Amino acid sequence: MATLTSQPYLRTKTDHLDDRTNTFQLQKFLQKISENDNDIPFLNTDGIYGDETTEAVRKYQEKYNLPQTGLADFETWESIYELYRDLMELTEEALPLHIYPTEIITIKQGDNGDAVIIIQLLLNSFADRYANLNKVRINGQYTNETADAVRNFQNLSLLEPTGEVNRPTWNEMVKLYRAFLVNE
Repeated sequence: MATLTSQPYLRTKTDHLDDRTNTFQLQKFLQKISENDNDIPFLNTDGIYGDETTEAVRKYQEKYNLPQTGLADFETWESIYELYRDLMELTEEALPLHIYPTEIITIKQGDNGDAVIIIQLLLNSFADRYANLNKVRINGQYTNETADAVRNFQNLSLLEPTGEVNRPTWNEMVKLYRAFLVNE
């Protein structure tokens, strides 16, 4: 299994000029840092380790008590990378996970897998909030129990009570779940 680490640091100005990819990455890190810290000048990401990049690195080094060389040595690179990673964790929006299997029109009795587990989790979440909905076993198998719970949900949602999860049923489930998230 691969592990995520910071990119190789840039040792000398000659290395900077030879390695545009690492310079571009460094500039991207510094650009994100400058969005959150006015002491670090905004930097264009062009892959060229010129005066602008040197000055941004120097300002970073000054602020974080590193030797002010303007070069991204190992210590500077690691410090910049760690701050960038921390900022990304704090500021980056979570990516939505679209889980309805778009190639399948209906999820029904006899089906199994991750989509069924999600449906069962949603049904149980609803049952925790509404006394007139029943919990189901979460096992990834679309059983009679799951079909009955879906049918009950469809009745209460004024949908055709088929016991199968088609797109209209899925969409109603998602809308209700989103309403929970907004109101928590």
